[in-house]
Amino acid sequence: MIQPGLAKLVFPTSDFLWPAMILLALSGSLITLGYRHAPLSRNRKWAAGSLKMLGFSLLAFCILEPVWTGQSTKKGANHFVVLADNGMSLDVVDSAYTATRAAMLSKLLNEETSNEWLRQLNDDFKLDRFFFDTKLKRTDDFTTLDNQGQGSALYNALEMLANRYADRPLAGIIVLTDGNATDRNEDLAWLDNLAPIYPVLIGSDEALVDLAIQQVTATRTSFEDAPITIKVDFSSSGFRAETVNVRLLDASGKLVDEQGVAPDTDTAQHSVRFRVRPDHSGLSHYQVILQPGEERTEATTHNNRYALTVDQGNDKTRILYVSGRPNWEYKFLRRAMEEDEQNHLVGLIRIAKREPKFDFRGRDGESSNPLFRGFGKGDEETDFDQPVFVRLNTRGADELANGFPREAEELFAYDAVILDDLEAAFFTQDQMNLVDRFVSHRGGGLLMLGGLESFQQGGYDKTILGKMSPVYLDRQTEEISYKPATWALTREGWLTPWIRLRETEDDDGLRLREMPPFKVLNRVKAVKPGARVIATAKVEGTSYPALVVQHYGKGQAGAFMIGDYWRWGFTHETFQQDMEKSWRQILRWLVSDVPERLSVEVRPGEAAHAPYLLRIRALNAAYEPVDQAMVQVRIAQATTNELTLTALPDDDERGVYTVSYMPIENGHYEAEVLIKNDEGIESGTTRAGWSVNRTIQEFASLTPNRSALEELAGQTEGKVFAPDTLKELKNILDKREMPVMETWSRTAWHTPFFFCLALACFIGEWFIRRRNQLA
Repeated sequence: MIQPGLAKLVFPTSDFLWPAMILLALSGSLITLGYRHAPLSRNRKWAAGSLKMLGFSLLAFCILEPVWTGQSTKKGANHFVVLADNGMSLDVVDSAYTATRAAMLSKLLNEETSNEWLRQLNDDFKLDRFFFDTKLKRTDDFTTLDNQGQGSALYNALEMLANRYADRPLAGIIVLTDGNATDRNEDLAWLDNLAPIYPVLIGSDEALVDLAIQQVTATRTSFEDAPITIKVDFSSSGFRAETVNVRLLDASGKLVDEQGVAPDTDTAQHSVRFRVRPDHSGLSHYQVILQPGEERTEATTHNNRYALTVDQGNDKTRILYVSGRPNWEYKFLRRAMEEDEQNHLVGLIRIAKREPKFDFRGRDGESSNPLFRGFGKGDEETDFDQPVFVRLNTRGADELANGFPREAEELFAYDAVILDDLEAAFFTQDQMNLVDRFVSHRGGGLLMLGGLESFQQGGYDKTILGKMSPVYLDRQTEEISYKPATWALTREGWLTPWIRLRETEDDDGLRLREMPPFKVLNRVKAVKPGARVIATAKVEGTSYPALVVQHYGKGQAGAFMIGDYWRWGFTHETFQQDMEKSWRQILRWLVSDVPERLSVEVRPGEAAHAPYLLRIRALNAAYEPVDQAMVQVRIAQATTNELTLTALPDDDERGVYTVSYMPIENGHYEAEVLIKNDEGIESGTTRAGWSVNRTIQEFASLTPNRSALEELAGQTEGKVFAPDTLKELKNILDKREMPVMETWSRTAWHTPFFFCLALACFIGEWFIRRRNQLA
């Protein structure tokens, strides 16, 4: 196919070919004879003869009726798309201009001004106008652009255009954007069948004065003073040696904390950490704001604010403490946990072991304990053969009424179990199996404390509980040590936040040196693979593991080899406060990752404009998946109306229900989940929250992404333009082959060009003869 702008010469008929050849032959013969004896120089003969011969050749050429033919773009038959960026990222003022990029774009697309390139496209093609932000939208004109879109789904828009024009003649796509897309996709195979893309780069590559939040993350820690750590990552440009204030506000706008940063270079990356303690459990909402210390004009302030939601859980965690005898440890541990608003300690303390069975000698025919005489003949007559417990901090009279739980529903109601100075023979085999399932399947925590009847001394070395322990119990031959044992942190311990009590390592080192020695230590020499030794106890120059932890199934298991940790707080008030704080942090670690029966996982979409996915996991009292439940989700946001959705069962996993939700505005969102069984009876409720910060992703980079646009143009054989070079677009399009072309033809023999050329040849020949007086 012939390219537009080029043509070829064709001869539609050969009827006059022989007459034309005869004419040329006769003309050549006559010219040769005529100039053979002419009184002219050799050069002049050749010049005059050539001009005359050329003239006759042109006449013979016209006798053949030649035709110029070619192809050109058929006007109005091909589509051409103009695609404009409507994202907020164009609301930026470049340093070289006074207007925003959005204003520059509006000027380029204003068809009432002298935008010759747009009028030429409208004359030659069927012009289709689109704009995109989070979605692709069609428009009749670009006066509706407001550049308030919270995303720039460039690749999604182009892919939708590829599908829409798959069966239409599309000549090209001109894209006016800064190239900063929020939906970058590495799979660009769909570009192979797309028409040429001609990006127009809006914006300057020069560095801008700007502060930009890049990411804010919140992590839950076991620190009592600050259980939430908020990390703020941001960048600064043009603020060298100036103070930048990073402010943390709560939901009411009250200042929680503030830190100042002074960049030492023009362009720098920064990280700031806030440690906060919310005044309530559940959801807490915060705002992070970047504020220059001095009045400065930034390129944009849309990226200076970030919304954050922190979830500390809906209910108090419940920890079951089981002891083989009343002791000082429980006294101090209980006192420590009374100040903990997040964790609730339930005590089950044995005050008397089982009495051995023997024959009582009472009245004739009486074989029971005479102490029960007069109380009837019920089960209480045999109760003397059972251990005696004291229950503390229980919810009601029925909780732990029969001692240590024997059913999963009862034990799984707790989040962690602490065993203190309790022999293995206390448990039945079924109870040991239940504890194993409590940790491995339910995801609970287990901590065994040192004592006379703990670890190997308690007969755990060949039991299931011994298997769960992070230390080997079958490799110890020594007895319990009663010699002074000095507490020290290992390297792993120094890196573990929940075992440290001070802000700095120096302060923590001083605290450790002042700790009194302990006198009860269950000595072991080996720990299991994968276990972490957090602390050691040194006895006469030899260090033994003192606190060892490991993951076990879905939960965690710990071995606390010290049997008199209470001794630390027995000597001084400051030491007592440190000990209580230490206990609270250890137990917070123990329950930190314990799953709830009803939990909600909020997953943002892969792209900035994609809907959020809420995955709701429902478990029964035995922590088995709940099927055939009705799950309702009520979603609310400050500026939108409440919306109720129904979650549907997941196709791949039992007990999981999913629902999608598309947030409209930036800010904080909360979801209340209500689950009902197949009989319509409410069986659980929980809350979840998240924050949407689409403007942060939209303004992740203020520098136009030239490389991305060059990649789009290169893969589709297009070209990147600057706004002031758009006038070159027509020249490029005129040389390209379009999907729909039309053929044109013009006769060549009666055109002015051929007539004038033949006449010029004859006049030139006559002039030569005239000058030599031959005419």
